[in-house]
Amino acid sequence: MSRKHVLLSVLVFLVLVLASQVQGAIKAGFTVQIVDTADNPIAQVVAGQQFKAKVYVQDLRGLGATGGVFSAFADLTYDLDYMDWVVTGSPTPAPQPTIQVAPFFANFLSGTIDEPNRLVDEAGGMGGFTPPGDAMQLLFTITGEVPLSNTGPLTAVTFAANPAEGATLDLSLYGLGTALDRINEATYGTAQLMVPTPEPGTLGLLAFGVLMGLSRRRKTGCQSA
Repeated sequence: MSRKHVLLSVLVFLVLVLASQVQGAIKAGFTVQIVDTADNPIAQVVAGQQFKAKVYVQDLRGLGATGGVFSAFADLTYDLDYMDWVVTGSPTPAPQPTIQVAPFFANFLSGTIDEPNRLVDEAGGMGGFTPPGDAMQLLFTITGEVPLSNTGPLTAVTFAANPAEGATLDLSLYGLGTALDRINEATYGTAQLMVPTPEPGTLGLLAFGVLMGLSRRRKTGCQSA
């Protein structure tokens, strides 16, 4: 084999190695933010206060105006159930706690709330033909409220974004011919909120409510904001 052919073979090998590395690189990221009803970031709520959990997604390839997330879906879990999700907007059917998917992702809407399992399940949608750029994009919002009866000590509730499991719920970017590997090509963030707990005397009633809820998985509404 001539020196020229050897160099060409090495070049091809390096290109293939680089392509495999790019294929597994992180290309998108999900972020969770907790804000008040005026969209100001908060770290703590009081009994009777409403708050919003917002999930954002971002194209991390650094393409500027030609980049952006075309379709995205995610789960949002919360490890302690010391709040209630509330009705917002005009959901159909109503009245139900509502997932408000951002207007950009108004196509192929998805999302349910499974309160017994502390899960906002596979929420998101698909965008249009024009790339929005690679700035962070709002994916969905859900509004919560702390019951007035929660007058006990504060405890940290963790909200965590996770990959959607549905086979047709692609995470895809503008200008990329194939959907991303939702586990290996994206990151998923968390956020914490300090929430007052129920008084000790109400914990028994809370446990009873959870057990009753487990007997029926609660499916709830999803709408475009």
